[in-house]
Amino acid sequence: MRYQFPYTLNNDYDGAREVIRFVKAVDGATTIDLDLSTTRFVAANLVAVLGGAIEKAKRRGARVTLAENDSPAYNALAKIGFVETLGGERLLDQYDTTVPFAEFGATDVKPFDSTVAEFIRKLDNTNATIREFKRLRRSLHELFENAKFHGKCDRVYACGQWFPNMDRLDFTVANFGMTFKENVSEYFGKDVAGERAIQWATEEGNTTKILRRDYAGGIGLPYLREFVADRRGKVQIVSADGYFEESRAESDDPRIDLRRLDDEFPGTFINLELRVESKLKEYYQQRREL
Repeated sequence: MRYQFPYTLNNDYDGAREVIRFVKAVDGATTIDLDLSTTRFVAANLVAVLGGAIEKAKRRGARVTLAENDSPAYNALAKIGFVETLGGERLLDQYDTTVPFAEFGATDVKPFDSTVAEFIRKLDNTNATIREFKRLRRSLHELFENAKFHGKCDRVYACGQWFPNMDRLDFTVANFGMTFKENVSEYFGKDVAGERAIQWATEEGNTTKILRRDYAGGIGLPYLREFVADRRGKVQIVSADGYFEESRAESDDPRIDLRRLDDEFPGTFINLELRVESKLKEYYQQRREL
């Protein structure tokens, strides 16, 4: 099976549909030849999903290849670690713009938290307080725990990309377990639409988890929405046939996009897009001049 990537792959509704197409194409294939030769741009944080699908395929014995080329998309994916998982060479990330692609098992709590710390390190020059950073770490940690508890899966994938020239930092966490739709429908004892299930789960105080006294669940997604909104960013969640996006990039009022996808993603992925302070851009420019 040969898979031709599109000209661009972004963190948006069309990008979500393309990611699902990729996952469906890879699933079940015994030979997978990836082609980036005509691809101009891939939002590298989506490698958390693309790479996760490839790792699943490799575990069941599929042969996956990616022809080397000099396209901008290939080079970006070589820097973030995607090409390396296919036997290629990782390119040097000389400007420190990536949070490399990583796979985590159910017990890999510390490695996951280290990846989160690398993501947050790139936010250190923003105006967030220490308390906000601690809550952000806790919220992202909860995504890892939720993948095990709600998703009932044994692997989680993550990676991120900083775009200094756009003052933007993207980070994605993905899993291939039970979906929001399955969990929320089971919780209410009736069928809940995918996008409505996501919306319910992102509202403060809502959780399908039976809470332990020593664990305050249900703060992860609501706080991530709050943190991202304060930085005029975007949260995108795709699970089953549900699509949720909240953005304040263009207005003080949140723009929420709830839609039904025409196919289902077999799990969940969450994209965070943060606007960062210009100090980070200055830091990047300084590194380029070294």
